[in-house]
Amino acid sequence: MLQRMAVTCGLMGVLALGLAGEALGATMISRTGNTVTITGGDEVNYVEQKTFGDSGPLQYSDPAGIDYDAASCAVVNSTTVECGTLGPGLVANVSLGGGDDTFRPEYIITTS
Repeated sequence: MLQRMAVTCGLMGVLALGLAGEALGATMISRTGNTVTITGGDEVNYVEQKTFGDSGPLQYSDPAGIDYDAASCAVVNSTTVECGTLGPGLVANVSLGGGDDTFRPEYIITTS
């Protein structure tokens, strides 16, 4: 009986580690000046950039989850963060890692 409990507890620990690994796989977003950096893990990422006008709030969402730099972004909900406002000169460095990933910007500003 004690061996069965030890095996069960061991399996529960392995499952908990697996779930923690999934939580750590969330898309990471930060902003420094006019540069937004978006980094994904091996999970499938579907990152959308949402804007509210040409100088309004700049939001990013990913159904896989969002992790963010609290100094440059604020949480909107569990899958969305807001990182300042949209404006000229904004650059997004996007590296979504493995998986079948998508980055979908809503608004693109180009400069000459």
